[in-house]
Amino acid sequence: MQPAKELAALLGTKREPICATWIDLIEQMPDMQAMGQSALDLHMLTTHGLDVLVACLSTGSYATLESYLTSVYEAYLSADADVADAIDALFLCKEATMSVLRESIACGSAAMLDACARMDASLRHAVTFLARQHAVATSERLRERQERTEALLEIVRAAASTLDLDEVLRLVADAINAVVRVPDCNFRLIDEERDLLVTHYFADAEDSGLASGSSSRMPDLSLSNLGGFGWRVLEQKVPAVCVNTETDPGVLREWTRLYGIKSILAVPFVVKGRVVAIAFALTYDAFREFDQEEIDVVSGIANAVGLAIENARLHQRIKGMVIVEERDRLAREMHDNLAQAVGALQLKASEAAAYVAQGRTEKAQANLDELQDMISEAHTDVREAIFDMRTVVSPAEGFLPTLQA
Repeated sequence: MQPAKELAALLGTKREPICATWIDLIEQMPDMQAMGQSALDLHMLTTHGLDVLVACLSTGSYATLESYLTSVYEAYLSADADVADAIDALFLCKEATMSVLRESIACGSAAMLDACARMDASLRHAVTFLARQHAVATSERLRERQERTEALLEIVRAAASTLDLDEVLRLVADAINAVVRVPDCNFRLIDEERDLLVTHYFADAEDSGLASGSSSRMPDLSLSNLGGFGWRVLEQKVPAVCVNTETDPGVLREWTRLYGIKSILAVPFVVKGRVVAIAFALTYDAFREFDQEEIDVVSGIANAVGLAIENARLHQRIKGMVIVEERDRLAREMHDNLAQAVGALQLKASEAAAYVAQGRTEKAQANLDELQDMISEAHTDVREAIFDMRTVVSPAEGFLPTLQA
């Protein structure tokens, strides 16, 4: 029998003690607790790994080893685990194997040296393959993060370039949805004067990415009746997560039940130390944990566009004030000019009708001539008023130039 196959057969007979020793060594690793592997997981990983090593020695092919390492990486290392821990565990496999083989092979013998050489070759291939796979996966994650960051920056720039509150919040909702992948992201605006958390209604909920029956249809809430979850966001000015609304005592159970909300990520928008709005990313079908990277990215979005939201709200308030003032002006002008003109026209028309009834046609004609002049003058006044009400500056020029004009 060839030496490689002899070694494979020997490892097969020593499978249980080698795996037991390997597990003991892994459990002594400093970061073992951080890896979060259960005893069952470790037993499956080590026994499968040793079987793969035996197959490699028997066939001379590394295909099964590479398949094993790929499955391990996808299952345990693709997220945030340190690949160095996996490499350390691979080296411990040799230590466990050699400690058991010493019972059957004399130290320093040709057979022992050959076994060490073959184990080293397998480990070198495994470490190289695992490191290469990790490098490719890391590069791909960095590329995805860069693309996502660029897309989010574009959304932030777009949000900062408009004073339309509805448009700003739509863009922010799109950005948050892209990060945390939830069906619904909606907003509550802080109204400190009225002590309210005011629901923002999008003009068209279907275009805003909101789910049907969305909680954006929830009525306004008093700031004093938010519950512990809402107060954490307002007081601490940091994002808060509720994974399970059915067990979290801080959420308002009546509206989470009413709208079927399962999980919540609440993100405050802070301007000069004051919360001006809160975005709620919600799930309805299943409970959801939001990882720290998602929370950090969404928090970064909130920090970047908080001022844009506040500016859009200020613009909206100014527009409302201008509309009210314009209505008052029009009311005064109509009372001072148009109402008096219409009253005079009514008087002249009555006089003309009375002259006609009396057969005094010359007087009636004179009144009608005056009436026609008065109507022409009133018509000119109305046309001037309409012209004055028209916008004579371009909104495309921006808020300050338009306001100055």
